[in-house]
Amino acid sequence: MGKNEPGGRALPAAALGIIEGVADAVASFTRMIAGYVADKFGHRKFLVLVGYGLTPLGQALIALSVGWPLILLGRIASWFGKAASPWSPSSRSGLAPD
Repeated sequence: MGKNEPGGRALPAAALGIIEGVADAVASFTRMIAGYVADKFGHRKFLVLVGYGLTPLGQALIALSVGWPLILLGRIASWFGKAASPWSPSSRSGLAPD
């Protein structure tokens, strides 16, 4: 049984590359958008709540996955949530003195 995918099937290298590449791209774009929204509209608390909500949702999707497409969806949700979470630039800007 493979160690890379639930159910004992190994992931193809291309699928793993797609999952990681898409997840990193989503995180990068989310950080840009979340930073803009936080600076322009001041919705930092909403972004933090979204981040804290999506990260465990994504982790649950990964845990319940039966194939790599669901792992991809879980990674996208997790990285989207992490990018909008408290350690993103949008929330760190609220920690800086005025």
